[in-house]
Amino acid sequence: MSSVVNSTAAFDAVLVEVGLAVLIPKFRAEGWDCFGDFGFACSNPMDPEALQKDIITKLLGQEPGAEAPEIEKKAWDEKRRMIPKIRRVFAQSHSVAEAESQKLVSTEPEQVVKLHPAEREKRRDSLCRRITGFTLSGPLDPSARLIDLCSSIVQTGQVRYIEWAKCSTHRSELVNVQEVVGLSLNEKGLLVRCSEPDGPPAELGTDLLLDQALRRRALAADMADLCTYETMQLWHSTLLESISTEAPPGYSKTSYVQIANADKELWNLVSAACRSGCRRPSPLEPSLFEKAFKENMFGLRLQLMLAPLPSRGSALASSSAGSSSDVARLQSTIQNLRNEVSGLKRKAPSNEEGGKGRGKGNKKGKDFGQGAKKPSLPKDLKGLQGRTSGGDPICFSYNRKGCKDAPAGARCKFGMHVCMTPGCQQNHPVSQCPLASR
Repeated sequence: MSSVVNSTAAFDAVLVEVGLAVLIPKFRAEGWDCFGDFGFACSNPMDPEALQKDIITKLLGQEPGAEAPEIEKKAWDEKRRMIPKIRRVFAQSHSVAEAESQKLVSTEPEQVVKLHPAEREKRRDSLCRRITGFTLSGPLDPSARLIDLCSSIVQTGQVRYIEWAKCSTHRSELVNVQEVVGLSLNEKGLLVRCSEPDGPPAELGTDLLLDQALRRRALAADMADLCTYETMQLWHSTLLESISTEAPPGYSKTSYVQIANADKELWNLVSAACRSGCRRPSPLEPSLFEKAFKENMFGLRLQLMLAPLPSRGSALASSSAGSSSDVARLQSTIQNLRNEVSGLKRKAPSNEEGGKGRGKGNKKGKDFGQGAKKPSLPKDLKGLQGRTSGGDPICFSYNRKGCKDAPAGARCKFGMHVCMTPGCQQNHPVSQCPLASR
């Protein structure tokens, strides 16, 4: 509602729709260029005489008397048809302005503030004239939902992180239309208004698709007047440069997990700096969001989060193994290995049983032979990796519902407590892996 009440493009679209396009210059001359201004143009909205004096006479002029020429009377007869349309626009403007005022004392949770289609198209055209080198079409055309998410941050003053998966395209909204049910039952058995669906997720399978998704977020932020495209894209370029730069010897390349965590941390820092709002202090100054974004995106904290980490087996990684936490983890791993070996010894057949097992009448010896089948993955873990890059087994329970036999990164009797997502193997389960959606 906030974006509509002050939108000139939305107000002009309504005037054109009802047939008052010829009066737009007069509306401008009186200073009525949006719903918020025109909705309070009358001193007493319930008094027809006040409406006639304060609005209709200023727009259409004074009605001629009986002695006026026939030409003036005929011209006024044409203007008289506009009076109901003016009253209609005034009633709509007053309703929009009152609804905006009620939001200041409302206790309902904030919803997504949508831009009027006319206002959104106006801002898109302005951005197209300013941005050069590419066009806002196809994979670089942000969805209306993404633009509204950025607009909600401006209007409500609450910074909420926009995930990469929500940076969808306008084309995806056209082919993935979801039905919105008006009311539903909550946990208390009461009818409440349903929230709108988030829409189809953005594709992030490759570096190119990730680059396009981040560009769409920067373009949507510019159209919502949250942050300029140039400022936000400078940060996105820093993220993409981090994962494409070769790491020095003894270090591994910056991972997608690292840039995702750095991106969230930047928005967290901006949120802390914008507790009083995100708008522009004046039309010529950048928004408070953009100012905080510039001040924090090259801070030392974020640079450390994007730095390459020591690879396994490097001298730096070996020197850090002497800490108390690493010693405890290694001791726990050694004890788990001992328990596992003891269990295998108890299950192994004796010499007599082994000799019988090689006969035709007994097949127990085949359980530990070369022809034994490897245990298959559960249905909910299909497509994931059952072993680490070093050949160690990975604990299924840790990735499904949790395992208390060892901490994250250590090893229990069933395997290592690392992520089973291909290419990850970090110290967290599959449910917390940012690469699971990629």
